[in-house]
Amino acid sequence: MDKMEPVFLCGALRTGTTVLGLMLRYHPQVIAPGEFDFLFDCISETGEFPQTDYYLNWLTESRIFQAHNLEVNSSESFKQNIDSMLTQLSKPEHLLCLNIHRHFSRIPLLFPNARYIHLMRDARDVARSSIGMGWSGNVYYGVDHWIETEKSWRELKPELKDEQYIEVKFEDLIAKPTEVLTAICEFLEIPYSSEMLNYNEGTTYSKPDMGLVRQWERKQSKAQVQLVEYKAGELMESQGYQLSGNAISKPNIFTRLGLSIQNRIFRMRFGVHHFGFVLFFAEKITRIPIFYRWHKKCVLKMNVLELKLLK
Repeated sequence: MDKMEPVFLCGALRTGTTVLGLMLRYHPQVIAPGEFDFLFDCISETGEFPQTDYYLNWLTESRIFQAHNLEVNSSESFKQNIDSMLTQLSKPEHLLCLNIHRHFSRIPLLFPNARYIHLMRDARDVARSSIGMGWSGNVYYGVDHWIETEKSWRELKPELKDEQYIEVKFEDLIAKPTEVLTAICEFLEIPYSSEMLNYNEGTTYSKPDMGLVRQWERKQSKAQVQLVEYKAGELMESQGYQLSGNAISKPNIFTRLGLSIQNRIFRMRFGVHHFGFVLFFAEKITRIPIFYRWHKKCVLKMNVLELKLLK
């Protein structure tokens, strides 16, 4: 494998990619600066690269890009700017590992020989965790981003050689971190380092806690489990997750309507609480193209607030 190309840690949001990324960051031969979906978000579905002006303007509204303090150049192409950003992040004799949550099939367009770590987690726990983040008002909608991410991985995987990827489960990472991290290091062709388990030092993340595993069994009702398994059951089983055994059936139109209303109200209340009534609704109203400048101002203000919340 080409060690000059980055390693991509692929997984849905709330699957533990941040924790695994922190573990890798503490390895003396790895640089793991976090999320980098903005590298691929503007590539079209047909694989076309964006124009430089469009991409650089789009980056000005990207909270994740702004957090990394990377330099870009309007006189360079999209690909040249991508290469430049990775050069700014890299160090000699170090592997660069970037967290990615979507659009996995676009990665080979820029990095055909890259390696991948695919991190999986039980969809039932991901769906519940999404509610706490304010992304959804119930597990029925909370599992949607997990489904989208795992379908993206399913699309990419057949195009990869066996030596290009490794798949690990969050549950195994928490239950037996040394064993899983050793396997990842072998895949990356670097020695195992016990320093990876010191990732909790200087962060808000704690040591591996088995209380984070199979929370759905303790904290979800039978009806909630059935809703997640209805939507994601086939993908879950393909990843080796055993279903609950409860009867699974399509929720009727009234149930779906109630879930949709609940989801919308919850997300609205969450947004108003975090951004304030005026900013939250101003961002939505100004999405009309003629209000582009005002919309951009709203987005930038929301990005600042989001960064404060995350810290």
